[in-house]
Amino acid sequence: MYIISGFADVPEADREAFARALPEHTRLTRAEPGCHYFEVKPHPTISGRYVVNEAFDDERAYNAHIKRANYTEWAKITRNLKRSY
Repeated sequence: MYIISGFADVPEADREAFARALPEHTRLTRAEPGCHYFEVKPHPTISGRYVVNEAFDDERAYNAHIKRANYTEWAKITRNLKRSY
């Protein structure tokens, strides 16, 4: 099992687009082969911070997820995120 856990800080200028695109990104990720769990939720007290938890079969499945996502609108929307995971 390959686990990703941490947070991402979304710049204020990108927050509306991020929130709009997140449901579709979540749906597509959960449908990927090897994805066991994918959840991105707003932090309860820090504005613009999202808590990220993901589980994939292995690193190869995770890398396939990254490769797919890199060619989507999601990649454009999240290009300015500060990720810590």
